[in-house]
Amino acid sequence: EAALSCLENANNSRISLGIPSSDIHIKKQLKISREELKELLYNSITYARKYHHDIEWIAIDAFRSDFNFLLELSISAVEAGAKTITFADSVGFAKPEEIIFTIEKIKSDKRINENIDIGIHCHNDLGLANANSIAAVIAGANLVQCTINGLGERAGNLALEEFIMAIKTRYKENGLITNINENLIGKMSKTVEQFSGIKIHPQKPIVGKNVYSHTSGMHQDAIIKDINTYQIIDPGSVGLENFSMPLSHMSGTKGIKQRLAMLSHKLDDEKIVFLLNLIKKGKFKNNIISDKELISLIKKIEN
Repeated sequence: EAALSCLENANNSRISLGIPSSDIHIKKQLKISREELKELLYNSITYARKYHHDIEWIAIDAFRSDFNFLLELSISAVEAGAKTITFADSVGFAKPEEIIFTIEKIKSDKRINENIDIGIHCHNDLGLANANSIAAVIAGANLVQCTINGLGERAGNLALEEFIMAIKTRYKENGLITNINENLIGKMSKTVEQFSGIKIHPQKPIVGKNVYSHTSGMHQDAIIKDINTYQIIDPGSVGLENFSMPLSHMSGTKGIKQRLAMLSHKLDDEKIVFLLNLIKKGKFKNNIISDKELISLIKKIEN
């Protein structure tokens, strides 16, 4: 009843019932038997169906469950009237091949209505949330649950921005498409950072400030020649500022020459090598030399 009251003004509403399927949750958390769990699932769905047409069963800890029992529960959920079954990797334990096996097997069972939506809900405890979610979609899932910036319990949930850009960058040939406007990802990510108070890690894929930053001398040399050598995503495509090449103790002469040109300064090769040695020996905030600090070093050399 509480869930229904929240959905009164929703255009596309659904009631989700999170009921576990693994023995550890059934026995240790709920302290009931498998048969009691199966009865609880069936009764909960049939009760919810009296008040709403779209019911989702989220199989909590699905990938630590006995597969045959998970299949049995899935069939029971469909018989009770569930329109969506979402398999939750609640502790980030699953491997991509296990995801594929589970979804393909359950979808192929004739007792599972072909019109049933299959969803995936991944946590990132082992860093596999994105790979597992992509595996699920390849296996036939058509609903992916995620969060912006990967917020969530413990190591977080699947990050929307990582999933979307992986699909758009690498999986078009698999027939996977999304109508998400990736140009708004940067703005969306920063908005969530602001309101959640949880800072985005500099190396967070897609939206971290270091993702489009190149400090290695070898990388800077290649980027100057062709940006595609070390960058697979245009930051502008996700609504972020252009790539950068900050100078640091790892930079080389090519990077310094480009920065000098940007600042309308010119030094001969001998002085550039001398400047590089000063940078490598210097102490700068976050090991990155600012334009102001660079100009100060240039003046010392010129004088």
